[in-house]
Amino acid sequence: MKRRQITRFFLNNAALTPVSPEREQHLVCGAGGTRAIIGCTGAIVGLHAQGYHTWATIGGISGGAFPAVLFAAGVPLRNLIRRCLSSNFATLLKRKRHLFDVLRKFILQGRNERLPRTAIHCSKEMVKFLNQLVPVWPEKFWTMCVADVPGKGRCQVLFTKAGVFVYAKDGSCEQISSEPASVGIAVAGSCAIPGVIDHIEYKGLHLYDGMLSWDGRTPAGLVKKHFGAEYEDIVAVDVGGLKPAFPGLQQRILAYLCDEDCHPDTHMRAEDWERLGVKVVRANVNAFGSLNLNPTRDQRSNALRLGYRATLRALTSKKKVKINPTASALLKSPLEQFDLLGSDKKMPKVGYAGVGRKSKMKHAKPKTPSKPVKLPWRRKSERDTETPKE
Repeated sequence: MKRRQITRFFLNNAALTPVSPEREQHLVCGAGGTRAIIGCTGAIVGLHAQGYHTWATIGGISGGAFPAVLFAAGVPLRNLIRRCLSSNFATLLKRKRHLFDVLRKFILQGRNERLPRTAIHCSKEMVKFLNQLVPVWPEKFWTMCVADVPGKGRCQVLFTKAGVFVYAKDGSCEQISSEPASVGIAVAGSCAIPGVIDHIEYKGLHLYDGMLSWDGRTPAGLVKKHFGAEYEDIVAVDVGGLKPAFPGLQQRILAYLCDEDCHPDTHMRAEDWERLGVKVVRANVNAFGSLNLNPTRDQRSNALRLGYRATLRALTSKKKVKINPTASALLKSPLEQFDLLGSDKKMPKVGYAGVGRKSKMKHAKPKTPSKPVKLPWRRKSERDTETPKE
């Protein structure tokens, strides 16, 4: 599938939007690593196609912070799609430690600290790249990290244009800076998976992945708490949970990394936010793993398509906004003539592709005519008896 065709289709459908919501909405791009980067990009284009052109706030955590900060900075949708299709996200991280070194230092670290101080990858290149791409903090952008604060336990560290705020689980808030931090530090801190990506130090705090807070993958509660938004005015994009090879092991690791007040079983989930009135876009991208930093072109285009189609379904099933007749016809048609809105049955089934593992997707190779193989070990008499080809 060509990148130019993908970009042209998205933009042509985004230009046919007639209706906008009555009130400005708040966008929350959820966590999910590379899946969130690409899936949330498709959801952003789908939201634009539904008339969501102005936003009160635009934010995200973990991988969802990447498309959120670019969208809030005014990057055109065409460039946003192109970056998702062509960027190699593995260049933003640099491997500096072995897994056994991280485990050894974590054991010697102490029992009072649940989050490891060391990690396999370093994110200095990510910080440098984001600071060059977005040198000034966007007006409507926000992101969130977690940190263990002495005396307060697990806290949410919110980065905004107005400064940096620390929220405890009991709702108490403390502003630790009246100036916005650099975009690179804030986004890299929100992507710092414990043990995988190095944490970020800021104002004496060790920042980690924002997914480790009690709000889960889509922190809509933080938007209501800080910005005073109503749940009905929040649009959250959820790309689904992790798909590891050993789900039981992942659950135990999360239970250990989270303290007693923030257990993963008590985290808010997509269905919990939907009960409160949040418009949740469920773009379940499972064609590749969250830590697969360089997916194939087919995997990227399928993830973009999933995010786009999930937005159409989430906003039209409950009839909260009107859509144009073209989008409505696409939802009801077999969608075979459109590459990006094809049926789910045609999408390839692939396995988990984590760090150091290759994807199981099998690409169809064109059949080439087989060439005759020369066998030099045949006897000379046999080669002499062969009839010459005309």
